[in-house]
Amino acid sequence: MQNSNLIIKNITQVIDNQYFGCVNYYSSLFDVINVKMEQCDNFQKMSFRNRCTIISSNGLVDLSIPVVGGRNKKQLMRDVKIDYTQAWQRQHIKTITSCYGKAPFFEYYINDIDKLLKCQSFFLFDFNLEIMLWLKKIIQIPIDILFTENFVAHYDQDSIIDNRNKWLPKNFQL
Repeated sequence: MQNSNLIIKNITQVIDNQYFGCVNYYSSLFDVINVKMEQCDNFQKMSFRNRCTIISSNGLVDLSIPVVGGRNKKQLMRDVKIDYTQAWQRQHIKTITSCYGKAPFFEYYINDIDKLLKCQSFFLFDFNLEIMLWLKKIIQIPIDILFTENFVAHYDQDSIIDNRNKWLPKNFQL
């Protein structure tokens, strides 16, 4: 369902690739027609690229995907590999179930989330993209996602909304 009062801008928004991005990340996608996902930037430490924050009865809980080579290896985001030697997938499902198991509609989505988390994507970029495409379908975001072909440090603000690194763990709040 699309709100008829919604004004969609015919301008491009550039976003980063996030692991279960926050609500603001996804709500910003309803404002534009064209979205480009950054794939040519370096992996950013302390970002939502390999982590997400969920709410529990005791406050915020951070979930993190381990990456091969650790956080200190400088590489393109699209080349970052997921470390499957740790049992992070099982822990994420367990934590999500513990936090949201009694929430309305949980039973309708947990099987899909479980499949997404167990998909064994080689690269973090591809893993996050699968999650985003699933969420795009579920919440009916009417956009096509394109990908950057090279890194641009600063975009012309008149034609592009640059939302890369706009939502970070250090400035995340409810």
